[in-house]
Amino acid sequence: MPSKNIGNKTIKSVHKYKKKIVVLFSDGIKMSMDADTFTSFYLYEGKKLSTAEYRNLKERISLSNDISVIKKRLSKKRMSEWKVREMLYNKQNLAKSRVNKIIALLKQEHLIDDKQLTKDYLSYYQQKGYGQEKIISLLRQNGLFAYCDKINFSQRDEASRAKQLVLKLDVRFRNDPYEKRKAKIYAALLRNGFSSSLALFSLKYIKSESKQDTSQKLNRDLEKLMRADTHNSDLENRKQKIIRKLLNKGYKYDDIISALEVIFDENGQ
Repeated sequence: MPSKNIGNKTIKSVHKYKKKIVVLFSDGIKMSMDADTFTSFYLYEGKKLSTAEYRNLKERISLSNDISVIKKRLSKKRMSEWKVREMLYNKQNLAKSRVNKIIALLKQEHLIDDKQLTKDYLSYYQQKGYGQEKIISLLRQNGLFAYCDKINFSQRDEASRAKQLVLKLDVRFRNDPYEKRKAKIYAALLRNGFSSSLALFSLKYIKSESKQDTSQKLNRDLEKLMRADTHNSDLENRKQKIIRKLLNKGYKYDDIISALEVIFDENGQ
């Protein structure tokens, strides 16, 4: 009757060096490997490896260089399976079968976990105050396609983030006239991934402005432009330049003309 140990490989000795570990088998075969490979296979002197275990060890050693490159990248930044595959195919030019083996090993060590990565990115992007559309776009950019359609976004939370952004930007743009401020905030809401309908709804949180406040801002900006353009002797050209600049700031044409008339009348021009 054949022995149960036929085909088994017994480890005779283990020699640990600074950057590698050398395993000597009883049949004289030596294998050099990194510490991760040695640890993951639970190797030690006297251990018997079955034919399958020995074959898997050889395969792992052959993949170790490629895996070490990926692990180095993953230690700096977590990546999705799609991004890791992209790097292995494009930068290291590996065959699909080899890439599949590397991916499987990385998943076993929990170095690739798209489900958890999606959760973590989602929390991070929501804390940044992004809207649903931008969050989905960023997740796709990171290769997390499979989980994008499975996310259940809370509309209440979405509306709350939009409101917080409006309140923050309303303070930042407080020196702009109301219409200009509103246009800037609406554009910012869209850039940050909020739907147009929610963006429009959220504009109600902008602090309203009285006609007197708008008039004071207009007069302030008008006086600045007048002082900056005193060298221009062409009165009509000077007026048109000022009107264009004030329109770009968001003031209404009729209000600009009225303010100009007052100033030029006072100056006798």
